[in-house]
Amino acid sequence: MAIIFPFFVFEELFSGYFLTLDVRKWPEVSGKIEKSRIISSRSINLTANKKNKKHEQSIIYEFDIIYKYQVSGMVYSSNLVHPINKTKSSSFEQLEYLLKKYPVGASVSVYYSPEENGLAYLENKVSMENKLYFYLCFILTPLGGIFLVYRFIRKKIQAT
Repeated sequence: MAIIFPFFVFEELFSGYFLTLDVRKWPEVSGKIEKSRIISSRSINLTANKKNKKHEQSIIYEFDIIYKYQVSGMVYSSNLVHPINKTKSSSFEQLEYLLKKYPVGASVSVYYSPEENGLAYLENKVSMENKLYFYLCFILTPLGGIFLVYRFIRKKIQAT
C-alpha cells in the first residue's frame, strides 16, 4: 500500500500539472461571476472492529462558483477554478481567499479550450508551491524506488 499510494498522487499531480501547461496556451475572454459561495457538508466516518464501533464527524467545505463567458456568440458557464488547486477543504480559511478573489458580479479572465469551448478555468498559472511539489515528487519517487531495490539486493547478498 505504501508503495502504491505515491504513484496515485504522482499521477494526479502529473496530469494536473501538464493540463495547467496546456491551459496557459488557451484563448482568454472576459467573464462574469454569477455565484460565489462556500458550502459545508458533514462527513461521517465509521470505523468498526470486534471490540467497538467508532464514528468520527467532520465538516467539509467546498468553494461553489459559477461564472459565464461568451465565445463566438455562444454563452457558456463553468465552475472550474484551476486544474490542480482543489476547491474542497476541511478548513474554511483555506477557501476563504477564493471567496474574496471571486465575488459575485466581478469581471474575470476566463481561459477556455479551443477544442471544447465549454471547458474553462479562471486560473492558468502553476503556483510555486505546486511546482516545488511536482519536482520533489519527480525526484523523490525514483530515489525511493532505487533505495528499495538497493535494500533488497543488499539483503540478498548478506543472506548468501
